[in-house]
Amino acid sequence: MFDSYKTIVRIYGLVFGTLLMSMGLQLLFLRYFSENLIEDEDMIIEKIPISLMVVFMLILTCSGLIIVYSLLQPAPKAIKYFHIDSKLDAISKGNKKIEKATELNLPKTKKLWWIFGLSLLIGIICLNVGGMALYIFPICFVIAFSFPSLFWLSYAYRKTNGRGEPERMILVALTWGMISTLPASIMNELVAMQIGADMMKLFEEEVIGMAEIIVITIAAPIMEEILKPLGLILIIKRIKTPYEGILYGVTCGLGFAMIENLLYEIWVVTVFGANEWTVTAFARGMGSTVLHTVGPAIVGFFYAKYHLSNLSGMAKLTLGFLCAFVVHGLWNLVGILPLVKTEWELQSFVILFFFTIACIMIVTKLLNKGLKDVHIENV
Repeated sequence: MFDSYKTIVRIYGLVFGTLLMSMGLQLLFLRYFSENLIEDEDMIIEKIPISLMVVFMLILTCSGLIIVYSLLQPAPKAIKYFHIDSKLDAISKGNKKIEKATELNLPKTKKLWWIFGLSLLIGIICLNVGGMALYIFPICFVIAFSFPSLFWLSYAYRKTNGRGEPERMILVALTWGMISTLPASIMNELVAMQIGADMMKLFEEEVIGMAEIIVITIAAPIMEEILKPLGLILIIKRIKTPYEGILYGVTCGLGFAMIENLLYEIWVVTVFGANEWTVTAFARGMGSTVLHTVGPAIVGFFYAKYHLSNLSGMAKLTLGFLCAFVVHGLWNLVGILPLVKTEWELQSFVILFFFTIACIMIVTKLLNKGLKDVHIENV
């Protein structure tokens, strides 16, 4: 019963390791471009020598790498280096067999969804009651930002009907999705600086101009939809069918969504408070999470076709990326409509609702098509 929750704990370890790596590199980036990114001249980060910041960055980044590397090992390193019994040699040498036999073990999707909803309810109660109840809120917060991604991962994986992919390879794809949030964030900031977009002013004062619209609807979708499916390169040898391309593509997108949900929800709960956090956590859990799976799922499908057809079908792979850009760009455009004109808030909500349903249909249809292709090939 508890084995599935052990897998979740392992995923949280990967989240922690990824955050350490990202934190180190983000601090160095912030220090290097402090003149452009920080308006307050009294901020202490501007006074820290870059050489010292590099050392601090290396410590954080290396710590995160060690955690991630350790958790993605097929077997504990201690078995390889510290043992007496010769039987353990066989275990160590048989890592590949262990890897193939070990499947991802997550709770059922219905259970994950109920726990997510309950965490939102308890979380908002804790924030409004205050006092000792606040000590419960971190648990609700962790569940709120992560369980929507785990829900979709469990759903996609369970559709294999017992022919699941190795747990380690799924976690590699998930980790890449988490890590890809860092270069995406840095590239978006660089583009914003180049065209004069003030993203902090947008988030804090809800003031938007043409430069911010370009970053949100064009630059960010392109950067993110290119980076997310790059994780497929790490597991290209594992992909034997179009379904596996979709599954691993979806997993990369879910890793990205998990970290992005975490960062957005931290910012909202600290700046705006309880009610805004609940709305944000629900909206991102229901909508943004599945959005981040659509692009990688499409690209993963065409990438598998491209990979399995002896380097043919480049046009379809390019089409997959274009579809990912368009879907993500339209989503972001609809999301910022209330900032452009406050009277469009209701229209934006309604469109995003149907947009979410369309995204769910696209992902489920792709998964079903991939499984159908596998069945036809087996027959």
